Amino acid sequence: MNPEELARQLAERDAQLLSAARAWRIEPSVGALVTATSNSGFAFSDAERDVIVDIEPRLLVRGRGASFTLEGDVGLKRLIYTQSTQKNRLLPNGQIALNANVVDRWLYFDVSALAEQVAADPYTTRADGESSLNKINSLQYRFSPYLQHSFTPAVSLSLRSDNVWTDRRGEFVGTDPRRDSFVKRDSVLFEQRPQPLGFSVEAAQETTEYRAGIRATVLEQTQARGVVTYALDPTLIVGLVGGKERSIYTLSSTVDTIAGLRLNWAPTERTELRGVYEKRYFGNGGSLQWTHRSPFIAFNFTAAREPSALGTSFQLNPGAGDVATLLDAIFTTRYPNPSERAVIVGNVIAGLGVPSVLGSPVEVFSDYAQLRDSVTLSAVFQGVRSTLAARIYAVKSRQLTQADAPLVPIVGLQADNSQRGFAIDFTRRLTRTLTGEAGLGYGSIEGLAFASGQSTRNTSVRFGLTQALSPKTKATVGARYLRTDLSTIGSEGSAKELAAFAGMTHRY
Repeated sequence: MNPEELARQLAERDAQLLSAARAWRIEPSVGALVTATSNSGFAFSDAERDVIVDIEPRLLVRGRGASFTLEGDVGLKRLIYTQSTQKNRLLPNGQIALNANVVDRWLYFDVSALAEQVAADPYTTRADGESSLNKINSLQYRFSPYLQHSFTPAVSLSLRSDNVWTDRRGEFVGTDPRRDSFVKRDSVLFEQRPQPLGFSVEAAQETTEYRAGIRATVLEQTQARGVVTYALDPTLIVGLVGGKERSIYTLSSTVDTIAGLRLNWAPTERTELRGVYEKRYFGNGGSLQWTHRSPFIAFNFTAAREPSALGTSFQLNPGAGDVATLLDAIFTTRYPNPSERAVIVGNVIAGLGVPSVLGSPVEVFSDYAQLRDSVTLSAVFQGVRSTLAARIYAVKSRQLTQADAPLVPIVGLQADNSQRGFAIDFTRRLTRTLTGEAGLGYGSIEGLAFASGQSTRNTSVRFGLTQALSPKTKATVGARYLRTDLSTIGSEGSAKELAAFAGMTHRY
C-alpha cells in the first residue's frame, strides 16, 4: 500500500471516530457472557466442569466544562456458576475521576475512585477470564488538591497534597497481614527553567500507614533537594542534585545526604528521555523513562529503584504504559483536545476489543518497607486494520535496609518476591464488521528470603472473534487455555483449564 492510500484510509477512519466525539457523553451498556470451563476451581486433580454466566451493566461518562473534566467508566459484574462448583460473586470494577480548576491558573484538585479485583493469594492460580476464584475487592479513593502557577514562562511554583485511601475486602487466611492503608504525600517545587542556567528547590514528605484496629506507620520519608540545571542545547538539559532526607521504616531510622545527577533529553516533540541517579541511604537509586510516539506507534520504557511500602509507587506515580495511554499518545498530533482524544481512544478500544490494560505484576501485600527494582516496556502499534499491544516486565521487592548494614531478614517478613512476565495482544479487522483477536500471556512469581521455596507460573492463550450486529451491538465468541505450575516446599503441581465463551454487548 502506497503512503497516499494509507494516509487516506487513516483520515477516513479518524473522521468516523471524530464524529462520535462530543463535549459530553453518557453511555450505559449491558453485556452478557457465557463460559463453559473444564476446570472451574483450577484443581490439580478431580477437575470440575461448569458453565459460568457473567452479566455486567456498565456506565460510561465523559464531559468537559469551562473549568473541569469528568471521566468515568464503572461496571458491576455478576458471576453465576450454574453447577455451583464455586461461589457466585458480585464484583465492582471501574474508575471515575474529576479534575477541577478552582482558581484560574492557580488552584486545582483531582478526585478519583477506583474499584478492582486483586489476587487473594499471589502464589496460586490467577484466572485469565471470567472467574470469582482467588479474588478480593480493592477500593481506592484519592483526593489531591494542588497549587500550580507560572509567574513567567521560565519561573513556576507547585504545591501538591496527594491523599490515597485503600480498602481491601475479601476472605484472607489467618496469617495474611493485609489491611486497609492510607498514603499521604505533600510536596513543593519552585523552579527556574534553564536559560541556559537554572535551578529548582524541592521538598516532599510521604507517609504510608496501615490500619487494622490501630494505625501503624510502615514507611515515612522526608526529603529536601536543591537542583542546579544547565541547558547544553535546547533539547538537552543536565542537572546536579544535592539534599538531605530522613526515613523511618521497619525497626530503623536514618538521616542521610542525597547526591546525584539528572538528565532530560527531548530531541523531538515526540521523543523524550528522562533520567535520575541518586546516592541515597539504601545505596544507588533513581529512575529512567523513555517515551516515543508517532501516528502509528507509541512505546514507554521505565526502570526504577526506590523504597516503597505496598502501593506507594503505584498509587502516587502510576505507570504510563497501559494501552489506553499509549493509544492516546498515538492520537496526540491529530487530536490536540484531550477530551476529544479520550473519546476516540475509548471508541477504538470498544470497537476493536483491544484490552485497556495488559499483564502486570500481581499484588503481594507487605506490612513492612521494601526496596523495589522494576523494569517495564510497553508498546502499541496501530495500523488501518490491525492493532498490536505488548508489555514485558520484571519486578523485585525485598526488605529495605541501609546500604552499609548487613541484611538480616526479620522473622515474619514473608513478602519479598521476584516477578517477571509478558503479554501480547493482536487485533485485526477482518471485514467491516468482523474482528479477530489473539492473546498470549505469561507471568511468574518466586518468593525470596522467608518466602523462598514458593513459586507460581501462569501461561495463557486466547482467541476470539467479534461481530458487529449493529452500530451499538456486538457479539463475541472465543476460547482460552490456561496452565498454572505451582511449587512449594516439598510439593509441586500443575492445573489446566480449557474454556469456550460466547457473549453479547449492547450500548444504549
